[in-house]
Amino acid sequence: MARLVEVWDGGHQWAPAALFGWGLDWMLARRLDALFHEDIKDEISESYDWYFEYEHKKFQTADQAGERIQAGRALVALGRRMGDGLSGSRKDRLAATARALAEAEAAAPGAGEALDSLLAVLAEDSGGEGRNLETVAAAYDAVAARYPDTWAGALAARRAQSVRWERLVVR
Repeated sequence: MARLVEVWDGGHQWAPAALFGWGLDWMLARRLDALFHEDIKDEISESYDWYFEYEHKKFQTADQAGERIQAGRALVALGRRMGDGLSGSRKDRLAATARALAEAEAAAPGAGEALDSLLAVLAEDSGGEGRNLETVAAAYDAVAARYPDTWAGALAARRAQSVRWERLVVR
């Protein structure tokens, strides 16, 4: 079972909006992936419509290169999954997003590289189901150290701390 544990400073209060959004994105992506099968595609099309609009807005409003690249990649992947279920206007927006994503990746190649590194560790982290937490934390630390001034580097540093806290709880 995939899991994501995040820790933040703040005591007994809601997570900061960016962190809460990251967790929600993580959860939604996994749930929709689990639901998406050709035989139920029609039944969940409204969920995909909502998620498309959500991802499109995230892409449009992202203020950091890595965040914009992540949102754009998610939107393009979602569009591919939706396939023929995309309306004409969504197809146009998806094509525009793909062009803008290519421009964003070309303008900030380090941000895309950092994001790829972060996502590779996140896949290892999720697949490990709570095992090898110190190794996973060290991998996040490596991403944070290699890409210190990027959105993905900052997220990797936070994930390293969260994984270390998780390790204390799991012991």
